[in-house]
Amino acid sequence: MATLPPFDPRLALVFLFALCATPLLARLALRRRWADDPGTVTAKERARKLQRRAVPTVGGPILLVCGIGFLLARHWGQEWGGMATSETAWVRACTPSPVTLAIVLALAFAVGWWDDRRGLSPARKLLWQGVALSPFVLAAAFSGKGMGPACALFSLGLVSLNALNTFDNADGALATLGIAGFSLSLPPVAMAFSGFVPWNLDARRRGDGGPTAYLGDAGAFTAGALVLATPHAWALLWIPLLDLGRLSWVRTRAGSRPWIGDRRHLAHRLSGAGLSALAVAGLQVACAVPALWGWIAALNGERAGPALVGCVASLVLFLALLSRTSPPGACPQVKRAE
Repeated sequence: MATLPPFDPRLALVFLFALCATPLLARLALRRRWADDPGTVTAKERARKLQRRAVPTVGGPILLVCGIGFLLARHWGQEWGGMATSETAWVRACTPSPVTLAIVLALAFAVGWWDDRRGLSPARKLLWQGVALSPFVLAAAFSGKGMGPACALFSLGLVSLNALNTFDNADGALATLGIAGFSLSLPPVAMAFSGFVPWNLDARRRGDGGPTAYLGDAGAFTAGALVLATPHAWALLWIPLLDLGRLSWVRTRAGSRPWIGDRRHLAHRLSGAGLSALAVAGLQVACAVPALWGWIAALNGERAGPALVGCVASLVLFLALLSRTSPPGACPQVKRAE
């Protein structure tokens, strides 16, 4: 049975770095206009954005620095905790080399940063995401290793980047999920999210119409790339995929397109019920926990049962929250991808 390892003091340094660097970067970002500004978008898109002022999108640089640091440490043989695992051959095959993943991480961040600054059409965004993920295939081709795992990582990467980007639709939603999802697989990444999330959930304390910082597309894409670091983190995608799958069906039935943003997400329904941002984020994490633990248990025990039970339990909780909340009224549609 897997056991929790002793706490690594280096994780505290990652937490402190993210906690201290986020507000400093936010100040710099406001001066450089690296922000999600509701004053620069169309009236229809503004209806989807609740903040009343520009919010710096600085979560990406925080995750990039922490992720690259973790991967360099792994490259040099320094593993930072994580739950003890009995890795099978397929797990090892689907775990990319630290150098390859670091390149993918940097490219995914760059695509997200570009999207935050300039905005990309859905087709161009998908194209550049493919470019960012191409090192998986190129590395396999040049090394002579099997293309199967590389193609699987490429495909999963497209899913991961877009699923987490659409799940980043409410304050703290993706950051809190990142804490839970990476805590047993990539503790340094979980600590980076832990240091960032207080600045992503402080809108009520600030009282000026928005939190200190957003993840932005750069942060969501970086998080999506980090999911690919180990199969043990893949279950983090379960709740975002359930939400995205439901939304795709609802939007299509409403005559819209799956990639056109609105306020139909589960988080928006919970917020509409009067819950705080912290409560909304906490309930979504609670939905994800059974799938996260079941997946880890399945990989450690090399049997599928716990993963199946965990995913079904998370699905039941997800549907229960939907059944206890009302769909929003008129949901303005936005002419850009989420």
